[in-house]
Amino acid sequence: MLRGPDSLEALPPGAHGEVVVGGHQVMRGYRRAPEEAASAGADGWFRTGDAGSFGEDGVL
Repeated sequence: MLRGPDSLEALPPGAHGEVVVGGHQVMRGYRRAPEEAASAGADGWFRTGDAGSFGEDGVL
């Protein structure tokens, strides 16, 4: 998913934003490190720090 700088809402095709990923395996390494998990995640999404955009064809 792509999100804007002030929102966790998904951005539409063509918009630029931060790449965030989610899933039960994504944050597995942070299981016993709550402070690190809090700084890396946002509402259950892992913040990659990468910028991106989706084309009209859905490709990142």
